Amino acid sequence: MSGQRETFFGRGGAVAALLLWVILWSASTAGAEPYLAVREGYKCSFCHVNQTGGGKRTAVGSMMADVWTKPPKDLFSDLMSRTPITGMLVDGVSIGADFRGINTTLMQDKPNAKGRVRNNTAFRPVHSNDFEIAEASAYLEVNLIRDALTFYLDESFGPGSAFNRETFGLITGFLPWNMYVKAGKFFPPYGFRLQDDAAFIRSRTGFNFTSPDTGVEVGIAPGDAFFSVAVTNGTGISRGQRIGKQVSLNGSYLFSNVPVVRNLWLGGSFAHNSLKGKERMLYGFHAGFNLWRLTMLGEIDFIEDEQLPQRASQFAGYGEINWLVCDWMNAKFAYDYFDPSRQRGDQALTRYSFGIEPFLSKFLQLRLFYRVYNGVPERPQDNFDQLITEMHVFF
Repeated sequence: MSGQRETFFGRGGAVAALLLWVILWSASTAGAEPYLAVREGYKCSFCHVNQTGGGKRTAVGSMMADVWTKPPKDLFSDLMSRTPITGMLVDGVSIGADFRGINTTLMQDKPNAKGRVRNNTAFRPVHSNDFEIAEASAYLEVNLIRDALTFYLDESFGPGSAFNRETFGLITGFLPWNMYVKAGKFFPPYGFRLQDDAAFIRSRTGFNFTSPDTGVEVGIAPGDAFFSVAVTNGTGISRGQRIGKQVSLNGSYLFSNVPVVRNLWLGGSFAHNSLKGKERMLYGFHAGFNLWRLTMLGEIDFIEDEQLPQRASQFAGYGEINWLVCDWMNAKFAYDYFDPSRQRGDQALTRYSFGIEPFLSKFLQLRLFYRVYNGVPERPQDNFDQLITEMHVFF
């Protein structure tokens, strides 16, 4: 990489570290989230209708939110005394929703005379501040045959125009090895299903909440194991011109009551997308463990794009540390890494995220995060900071 990267946080390092420590310490004294699955020792299907996670919560998952979130009753005693609603409309028909409203402050330096900016720097000059809707999704679940046949709908109303994210039929509950069969439009299985689509393991692999596909998925979940494989149309080819398909699979095993660490999650993923004139292959590994109030997750992904006569090899990595500060407060540090060309190795992008995630009720979560993006100094658009405040309403 041309140019020398500066020490993390640059001139604002001490101030940034002190501010972060004050935030976390004050919290300690006063998700479609994989870390919750690892911390509590449950598969994604325990809390979500979609067997691979994300979207509408199951009745059991909604009930367990009372146990896992434990909002500050002393601060909201009147609110806690009120009877919450459920998403059940009539027998076998229920709804759910996710709303995320955010405020983002973008901080960015102006390039110097050589067109370069500093990286690894916190508290850059404020460039803009915007309110926006990050997510507005509604879910419908219809149990046509209880614990056997389900119709599921996931519709997004924002950001941007409305679009259907998932519509599928699900057969489950009576097949051997706890098998399920899903057909329709859905998010293909791959890696950890993080809520944050901006994470490099989500945005660069293409397996995120903005990229559903249409096809068939089959999975088995005997005991603490889980394995799913999907055959879908793939992306990049219009209807009526497809020949090849995308195959994606995800497998994991959740070890419970492990010595030293309570829960240990080990998994691997693979995907191959065959299109006219080009192919994409991905493979990766993900893991997590829980130790007392500490929960850690990690994932690495290798991406091979071949578009004759060229080939590109990319790498994405992610790690996060979650600390259960108190029953209703999670503190998180996350690190993202992406190398768009493993052959060169001088174009890497990184992202550091620090923040807190308090649950004020089983339906309301707040988030406060500071993020530092770093890239090549000659590309100012890759070097910036964000201060993000989010309100998450869900049921």
